[in-house]
Amino acid sequence: MYIYIGHGDGTKYVSLDFFKNNKINFLTFLFGCSSANIKMFLGNDTQPYGLPQILLFNNCPFFLGCLWNVCLDNIDYFTLNLFNLLFNKDKKVSLLQSIIEIKKEMNLRFCNSSSIVVYGNNDINLYITS
Repeated sequence: MYIYIGHGDGTKYVSLDFFKNNKINFLTFLFGCSSANIKMFLGNDTQPYGLPQILLFNNCPFFLGCLWNVCLDNIDYFTLNLFNLLFNKDKKVSLLQSIIEIKKEMNLRFCNSSSIVVYGNNDINLYITS
């Protein structure tokens, strides 16, 4: 599991080359503004490109990020509630269902919660033990 909580997508701490040159077979959570943003580069390659594509092309099974800037309190609320659900030892939970439920509870639902997107596997049933 790779978790980044901070500004942007964290590529100033872990380079894009790491993600490009390695098989990414872990869940990826990027809780940063515009961490799932797809950029358009001009030049020889005019295809949209960004960290989500790099991860998915390198076998990342699950990617969660934000498409645009979000309010700090809301992304903190989402992050804490998601991990409280996922690290609950008493039951097996669906990762996507948990994300949907928490997004419904967020303030500014159509602004902040709409920014949070998931790419990858259709559903991951996750149960974490200590």
